[in-house]
Amino acid sequence: MKTATNKKLPKWAEAAFQGLAFWIGHRRAYYRHHDLGESAVVGELCNLINANMESTEYLHCEVQYADLLARRASKRPLGTRADLVVGGKEKWDARCVIEVKRSSSPTGLIDEDLVRLQGLKRAQPSIRAFLVVVSEGSRPRRYVSDKGVFDLKFSGQGGVEFSIRRAWKASASFKNVGAAHYVCVLEVK
Repeated sequence: MKTATNKKLPKWAEAAFQGLAFWIGHRRAYYRHHDLGESAVVGELCNLINANMESTEYLHCEVQYADLLARRASKRPLGTRADLVVGGKEKWDARCVIEVKRSSSPTGLIDEDLVRLQGLKRAQPSIRAFLVVVSEGSRPRRYVSDKGVFDLKFSGQGGVEFSIRRAWKASASFKNVGAAHYVCVLEVK
């Protein structure tokens, strides 16, 4: 039996995540001395997913984790809200839950999102749980090698097993992987 991390990414993912990397580069051209806020990244990712998803799918923003667990008991609270949820018309009919973090966020905050997604995944195994880590003008060393390559093997951070599914990048040069803009997608196992 295949695990969720062996499944292909959703149909909307390729265009949305590559578009996000290009959008970060576009915004960086205007405001290179000011980092984008996480909320701006979430907002643009919302636009890109919405533009590329199936007509039978719905995108919900800032969904309470309690709403996602309404049909199942959870012994511990998972946190406040999920950044984005792709699924059915009703919020609780989730297929993919997405959290977004900047690679410059403290490691503890990134690990908290991974733990939260793992808690959701354990309570609802059919939901796919993604952490999207974005980086402006620098390589996210935790997920991408110095050659600009991501690793497909499962990793453990903060006690959570996940797979680095893909890293999209936008760069002015193929050689300068250290100054590219990255969108790394991690899927919790």
